[in-house]
Amino acid sequence: MSQLLSKRILIPLSVFALTSFACSTFASPDPTAEPPAEPAVVEVTKVIEVTKVVEVEETTDAVDEAAAPLVDPNQPVKVSGTAEITFVLFESYLTETFVMLEDLAGFVNRDFEYEQSEESQVLGPLFSTDEDSIYEYTLNLPIEPVAQLVDVDNNGAADTGVQIFAATVQANLLDGPFLGDNETGGWSSTWTSLRIDEENEDEIVGGLMLVWAPDANQGFPTDFGPDGKLFTEDDPTAPIAQGYSVVNLDETPFNVYTEREPVLPLYEGDVAAKDYTEMGYMEAFDALFAKASVEYPFTEMKGIDWDALYAEYAPRMQEADEKGRYDLYFFTLRDFANDIPDGHVGVQGDDRDYFRENVIGGLGIGLTELTNGDVIVSTLVPNAAAANAGIQLGAQIFEWNGVPIEQAIDESVPLDGPYSATHVERLEKILYLPQGQLDTEVTIGYVNPDLEAGEVTLTRAFEVDAFLENYLYAGIPETSAPVEYEIVGQNTGYIRIWSMSDDLNLTLRLIERAVADFDALEVDAIIFDMRTNGGGSPLGGHIAGFFTNEELELARGYYYSEAAGEFTTHGPADTIEPDDSINYDGEVYVLVSPGCASACENVAYAIGQTRRATIVGHYPTNGIFGEVGRGQYDLPDDVSFQIPTGMDIAPDGTIIIEGTGVVPDETVPVTMESVFYEGDYLLDYVLNLIY
Repeated sequence: MSQLLSKRILIPLSVFALTSFACSTFASPDPTAEPPAEPAVVEVTKVIEVTKVVEVEETTDAVDEAAAPLVDPNQPVKVSGTAEITFVLFESYLTETFVMLEDLAGFVNRDFEYEQSEESQVLGPLFSTDEDSIYEYTLNLPIEPVAQLVDVDNNGAADTGVQIFAATVQANLLDGPFLGDNETGGWSSTWTSLRIDEENEDEIVGGLMLVWAPDANQGFPTDFGPDGKLFTEDDPTAPIAQGYSVVNLDETPFNVYTEREPVLPLYEGDVAAKDYTEMGYMEAFDALFAKASVEYPFTEMKGIDWDALYAEYAPRMQEADEKGRYDLYFFTLRDFANDIPDGHVGVQGDDRDYFRENVIGGLGIGLTELTNGDVIVSTLVPNAAAANAGIQLGAQIFEWNGVPIEQAIDESVPLDGPYSATHVERLEKILYLPQGQLDTEVTIGYVNPDLEAGEVTLTRAFEVDAFLENYLYAGIPETSAPVEYEIVGQNTGYIRIWSMSDDLNLTLRLIERAVADFDALEVDAIIFDMRTNGGGSPLGGHIAGFFTNEELELARGYYYSEAAGEFTTHGPADTIEPDDSINYDGEVYVLVSPGCASACENVAYAIGQTRRATIVGHYPTNGIFGEVGRGQYDLPDDVSFQIPTGMDIAPDGTIIIEGTGVVPDETVPVTMESVFYEGDYLLDYVLNLIY
C-alpha cells in the first residue's frame, strides 16, 4: 500500500488548471503630483464658527472620504477553478474535503509550525465532475479578511502590512469543520495555487497568490530578487492597491491585477505521477531510471548497484522497444523491480493471466514453519490432492521434489515481491511453494502425526483455498468499518484497526471514541490489534498522543535534493504530542504481524515509543517504510511504477522500520500449540499477561 508521510495529520490534495485575465498592474505614485489643496479645510473652519458641532463632524468626514483613495471596484470577490487530482487514494482517504484560503504568514516567516487560526479560515466547496480526476472549487472572499498582517515592503519602516493567501485543498479529519492545531502547520506544498520547490525547503517558486491590503500605503515584492527567494530582504518592491489583488509570480516583474472572479490553478506538486505515457518503452525506462536511481533513499543501506541493474535490463528493454513487445516490456520492468529489495517497489499492468497461471494449481495444503525449524501442514483442504493421498493435518514435511524442504523453500519464487525484510520473504516463499501451474507434479516426503512416514507424488489441480487462507492479508472483512472495538477478557479494551487507507476522518474519530470510552470505563488495559492492515496514511503520532504526557520526537523525513546533491530534511520532526482531552495511563499492548505494513507500522511504532506499550507478535511487522507519495510513474500502455523517495530517520540517526519492521517486545514462538489453537492465540496470550 502506498504511504504518504506528512508532518501534519492532514494530507492536502489537488491540481487546478486556469486561465487568468490581467486587468491592472502595479501603479507607481507620481512624484510630481501636488498634495491636496487646503482651502476646503479653511472653509470648514469658518463653518465651525457658525454651525453645530455635529455638522462640523459630518463636513470633516466628507473631506476625509473625498481624500481617501477609492478601492478598485473590479477587485476579486470570488475565486474559482478546476482541479485535476491524480492521487489514487484521494476519495478513499478524504471524505469531507474543501478549498481553503490559506494564510501564508507561515511562509513569510519561514515558520514550518505556523497554525492558522480558525476564525481566519475561509472555506469553499470542492465538487467532483463527470470527467475523471477533475474537480471544481469556489471560494467567496470576505470583505475584510482577518489573517495575520505581514510587512513585506522592505522600506525599513514598521508598516501595517498585508495579508497573503493561497488557495489550497484541505479536509476535515478531527473535531469540527475548521482545521485545528493538529491539522495545520506551515504552508501547503501540494494541491495549492502556488508552485512549491519541495527539494528546496518548500520555497515558493511560482503560481498565483491573493493579497489583501488594508490601505493604499502598503508595498509588495515585484520579483524574487537576486537570491531567488520570495519575501527576503533583497526583494524589490512597489506600492500595491488597497483591497484584494491577484499576484502572478510566473511573470517578471510579478503581474499584479484585479478581476472580480479570477481563476486560480492548484498545482499537485511532487505527488503528481510522473507522466511518461507518450514515450517509447526505452525512453520511458531511461527517464524512470535516471530519476528513481538518484532519488531512492536506501541505496547505501541495501547495497544496490544501479549501474549493474541498468546494464542487465536496458538491453531487454531496448529489444522490447524495437519489437513493440508489451510482454517483454512489462516483465523486464517487473524483473527490474524485483531486483530492488523493497516491498514498496512495484509494477502494475496487465499480468493477471501470468499470475493466475502460476497460482491456480494447488495441492490443497498450506505450510507453516515452526520456530524450531520444522515445516508442517497447517492447512489441509478436504478431498484435495494431499488429503486424498493420506497426508494429515500436522504432518511434518521433510522433502520436496527430492531436496530437503529447507532448500525447496529457499528456491521458491513468490509472486508478490520484492521484499524489504527477509522474514517476510521467507513466509511468502512458504506460502507460494505448494502453488504452481495446473497439472504439474510435486513429490513430497512427510511424516504424519501418527508417525506414519510416506512419500507421494501429487498433481496440481485447480485449488486456491489453502493459498487464500494463509495469505498475509487473509481475514480482512469485505464490509466493515475501518476500526472496531469492544470489551474482551475480564475488563480489557480491544481496538482492531483494519485500514489506514479508508475514510481517515472516520478512522480517527472511531479510535478517539474507543480510547475515550475505555478510559471512562477504567479498563485494565487496551489492546490494539494491528496484525492485518495494509497501510495508508501514517497517523501514529496522533494516536500515540492518547498515551503519553510528554512530547516525543519520532523521526525526520529525508528526501533527495537536486540543489544540495544529497538527502536533506527541513521543517519540524514527526512528533507525538499529548492529547489535550484524552490521556489513558493504563497498560497498552499492540498485536503485530507481517500483515501490518507501511502506515500500519507507523502506528505500531509510535504507540511503542510511548514507553507504556508492549509490542507482541510471532514476527515483526512487514518492514516497508519508504515514503512513496513522490515516487509514482505513469508509463506507456497503462503501466504504472512505484518506488520510495523518502526515508524516516530517528533522533539517534538510524533509519526506522525499513528492512526490519517493528520488532516485538514479546516475541511469541510459533509452535504446534499456537498453530492449531482453537481461538485467537496471540490475543489470549496477551490477556494472560494482563491477568
